[in-house]
Amino acid sequence: MNPILITVIQILAFALFIYLIYPAVKSENWKEKFIENKHAKSMLIVFILIIGFMTLMGLFIDTFLPVEVLK
Repeated sequence: MNPILITVIQILAFALFIYLIYPAVKSENWKEKFIENKHAKSMLIVFILIIGFMTLMGLFIDTFLPVEVLK
């Protein structure tokens, strides 16, 4: 298949997904669930720290240990 067609299909599928879940997401009280709840807040902070650490570690490895092309 054409890569442009695949990209367009993926964008349309994402837009449909957002359209379908938006009413459920909007009706939730996010502040009460995540910001005021101490356990959920600490889990979000730890998750963000882990994602940041893994991303920075990947960038460090990509920068200082590049892939060598064999000829």
